[in-house]
Amino acid sequence: MQKGGLEERVVEFARLLRENGIRCTVAESIDAALAASLVGTEDLERLKQALRAALAKDPGRHRLFDYLFDLYWRGAWTAVQVPGRRIAVRVEVEPGSPVERFLSIYSPVEASWGEPGVEPPSAAQARALYRSLALLRRRLGLEEGRRRVPRRRGRIDFKRSMRRSLRTFGETVRLVRASRKRSKTDILVLLDVSNSMKDYWPWILGILNALRRLPPGSYEAFLFSTRLVRATPMVEAAGGAEDLRRLLSRVEGLWGSGTRISQSVEELLESHTPALHRGAAVLVFSDGWDLGDLGRLASALAELRRRAGFLVWVTPESPRRDAGGEPSTMRIIRRHADLTIDLETLLNTRRLLRLLPRSSA
Repeated sequence: MQKGGLEERVVEFARLLRENGIRCTVAESIDAALAASLVGTEDLERLKQALRAALAKDPGRHRLFDYLFDLYWRGAWTAVQVPGRRIAVRVEVEPGSPVERFLSIYSPVEASWGEPGVEPPSAAQARALYRSLALLRRRLGLEEGRRRVPRRRGRIDFKRSMRRSLRTFGETVRLVRASRKRSKTDILVLLDVSNSMKDYWPWILGILNALRRLPPGSYEAFLFSTRLVRATPMVEAAGGAEDLRRLLSRVEGLWGSGTRISQSVEELLESHTPALHRGAAVLVFSDGWDLGDLGRLASALAELRRRAGFLVWVTPESPRRDAGGEPSTMRIIRRHADLTIDLETLLNTRRLLRLLPRSSA
C-alpha cells in the first residue's frame, strides 16, 4: 500500500471515530498518520495499538475504538451508514469476533443473536425498581382529577369554609382554599433489547416484572431493537418472573438484534397513539447507540415529547460527557428528554425525587 493511500485511510478512520463519539483533533490525526506510516499494515495488532495511543486518549473509549478498528481495517469492503453520510469500511464477520458484536450493536439489519435467558434482579433490586416506578406515577401527576384537596394556595372552597365555620358558631374566621388533586400518571415504558444492551437484559426483565405490581391499565410496555413489539399482554399474562421470561423468549428476531431507535419511536407514534397522551410519562431504557439518520431521530423524539406529558431517558451507565464518552445520539436525546438519568439514579428513590419537577407534585 502506498504511503498516500495509508494516510487517506487514517484520516477517514479518524472521521469515523469522531462520528461515533470519540474526539480526535486534526493534530492527533496527523500523529496517527505518522505512526501508521512507521508501523505499516502488515501487523494490524501493532497498528491498532499505535492508532489507539494517538486517537483514543480516554481509556473509557478503548473498547469502542477496538470495535471501530476491527470494523474498518479488517476484511472486505462493504457500506455501513453513519450519521449524515455513507462511507465504505472493511468488515470481516467471524463468529465470536469483536466485529460480530459491533455489527449486532450498530447494524440496522434485523438479526437475532440470542434470547433473554438470564435471571432477573434480586429481591431488593426488584423492590427498588417498583418503588421508582410508583414514585414516577405519584410524583409527576400530569393530569388533574375530580377530587379537591385543601391547599395553601388555590381557589376558595366555600363548602369546606362553611363547614369549618361551625367550629366558630357560624362565624367564618378563615377561608379554606383547595385545588384539584392530580391523578397518578400512566407509565409508558420503552426497553432497548438490542445486543449492546445484552448485559442489562436482567434489568429489563426486572422492570417488566415490576410493572406487574402496578394497577392494570396504568402502564404500557414495549420492546424494541430493529422493530417495536408491544409487551403489555405478556406482562399481564405472566404468573411470575420465570413465566414472564419464558413468554418474552418466544419473541423471535428481537433480542440481540441491531438498533433502530428512530424507526421504533415512529412506529409507536403511528400505531399506538392511545397509549400516548398528556397524562402519560414515557420511560426509555436504552444506551442510545444508533447509526440511523440523526435528523429523523430528532424529529421522532420531538413528536414523542409533544404528545407525552414527560419523557425520562434512562441509560445503563452515566457517560463521561467531558471526555466525549457518549454517542452523538445522546446529545439529541438530552435536548428532547425532560430528564436523563442512569440506572443507578433510577434505583435511588431519594436522588430521583430531587430530580423530578416539584411543580408536578
